[in-house]
Amino acid sequence: MHNFYYYDYQRTVSEVFREKRGNDFILYARGAAPGTQRWVGQFAGDHPANFNGLKHVLTGALNLCACGYSNWGSDLGGYFGFPQPAVGCFSPLMRPHGTAPRDPAKQR
Repeated sequence: MHNFYYYDYQRTVSEVFREKRGNDFILYARGAAPGTQRWVGQFAGDHPANFNGLKHVLTGALNLCACGYSNWGSDLGGYFGFPQPAVGCFSPLMRPHGTAPRDPAKQR
């Protein structure tokens, strides 16, 4: 039951969203268990805002794809620090979230 908690939790949250919003939503989750790809898009976790961090995102994405996950994403340009310019847009699902501003107008 250790990891199956994620399945029950994400199924329940998805059902509540579907009840309130129909099919107009995407849930983004960090934890995973077999079958959770039915309920959520998987999140890569907090990674550095450089090419080494992008390498970790790719490794995780390849593992997810091998396990049947088709919807995954990461923080836009990484989470820790200012993003290196070329690291920006990569993931199918992206969120502008991190320890430094992610708004392009606020970049150095």
